[in-house]
Formats: sequence, structure tokens, C-alpha cells
Amino acid sequence: GICLWTQNPFPVLIQVPEYPDLALADVKRAVLHHDDTMRGRNYSVEDLRRLATTVKTMSMAEKIAHWRAVMDYGQERGVRFSIATYNIHLPPGAGQYGITPGLGNPITKDYLRACVRSLFLTYPLLDGIATYPGESMEGSNPDKLAWIRDSYCQGILDAKAQ
Repeated sequence: GICLWTQNPFPVLIQVPEYPDLALADVKRAVLHHDDTMRGRNYSVEDLRRLATTVKTMSMAEKIAHWRAVMDYGQERGVRFSIATYNIHLPPGAGQYGITPGLGNPITKDYLRACVRSLFLTYPLLDGIATYPGESMEGSNPDKLAWIRDSYCQGILDAKAQ
């Protein structure tokens, strides 16, 4: 199988109905300093715009069609796809909805729950998702696990119910 690891895959893979402005059209590349991101530096939207270059122009619909085709191609050959994320890493512009890092913000939990739901509805061939209680999460382990249950796990159940 193939597992795509990324801090936050949602803005580049899906359009979340409740948070439409957070989807990122086009394929962009930004040279970020790994040491900064691992130390919790959150690049501002302005930083990312300044550092990013467009590699390919495409709409969200085209991106979704591309990734569905990749997953179809893989499935025909016995390859399964999953995604691994790093919990509460947020996309540029998340603040406009009141989304902030941390376990205590119910809007952030709702955003990630909606992302997980939309991810599985958009990509029915996706085999799974993983996330990890750790970086960007403050609080006790039981609090972290409850947060993951109420966001990621509930998003999976929401998709399954639909």
C-alpha cells in the first residue's frame, strides 16, 4: 500500500462544504525550513504566499479527479491508499473561521471532523487515515485521545453514516 504522510492534507485534496475558503487550488511548492516547522513555527499566510511558487494551475475539481484516477489505477493493481496526518496543523487562512491550534477550541475540532468526513466521501477508495497525539497538541494523553476520537474518529463515522 501507499501511505501519504503530510501535516495537513485536507486543503489540497478536498473542498469542505462548511469551510470552502480553505481549499487550495493549483499545485504549489514552498521551500520551508524543516527545523522551523518541527519547532512549532506556524508560517503566516503572507509567508506561505511569498515562499510558494505555482507548479501547475488546476482547480479543486481537477485535483480531486486526478487523485481519484490515481487511486483507481492503484486499486486495479492491488495498491491501497491511506493518509497519515499530524493532528492539529492548520491550513493558511484557518483563522478566518476561528480555527486555532489547541485542544480547547470546538471550532478546530469541528473543522477536522468535517475534513475527515469530506475526505472519505470524496475518495471512497481511500483505505484509512492515521493521526498521532503529540506535536501541536498540549494537554494530557487522555485529553489528546478524546480529542482525536471526537474529531478524526467521529469524522470517519459521519462519512460511513452517509
